[in-house]
Parts: sequence; C-alpha cells; structure tokens
Amino acid sequence: MKILEYIVTCIKDVLKSIMVGIIVTMIFGVISLIASLLIRKNILVVLYSVYIFFGSAIMAIAGISFLFPDTQRPFEHKEEWERYFKKINFGLVLLIAGVTVLVFGVIAYNGYYY
Repeated sequence: MKILEYIVTCIKDVLKSIMVGIIVTMIFGVISLIASLLIRKNILVVLYSVYIFFGSAIMAIAGISFLFPDTQRPFEHKEEWERYFKKINFGLVLLIAGVTVLVFGVIAYNGYYY
C-alpha cells in the first residue's frame, strides 16, 4: 500500500507542475497578445515565438539546476514547499513547467502553419 500512495503522490505533484506550466503559459499568452497588438503582427507568430523562447529558457534553468546541484544553496522554505509539492523538487517542477510551455508553443506553431 505504501508504494501505491507514493505513486499517487508523485502523480499529484506532476499534475500540479503541469498546472504551474499552464498558468505560466496563460501569463505569456496575455503578454504576447499585448505585444502583437502593439507591433501589429499575427498573434500566433508572436505567441509561438514567445512560448518557444521562454519554454526553452525555463528548461535551460532546470537543466543547470540538475547539472550543478552542489551550487544550490539550502532551501529556506522547505515546509512551505512540501505543503504544495510533497515528492518532487524545484528543478523538476521547472522542467515540467518548461515542457508544458513548449507543448503550447508547438500547438501555436501548428495552428499558424496548418
């Protein structure tokens, strides 16, 4: 039973990370909408450009955190973090959120070209 609880907790944490990615995607979407109105470009071009740029940047930050774990300082708000994410760390949340933003970038790219 302990393994099943661990798996369910991990799945919940991954779904929360995907929700973080969706929220970040919506924020970037609003920024892209404003930018496309200001520069008078097609919204989908600006949208997929912003999504792919920021999704890649988020994944690069996550990769750096995995590559150099000894350079991370001690986590000061561990109790607050464990209230939201019980099993996964900050780098993995960044990675999942970055992948989510990139998936929306691919959807916007396909929406423009097809």
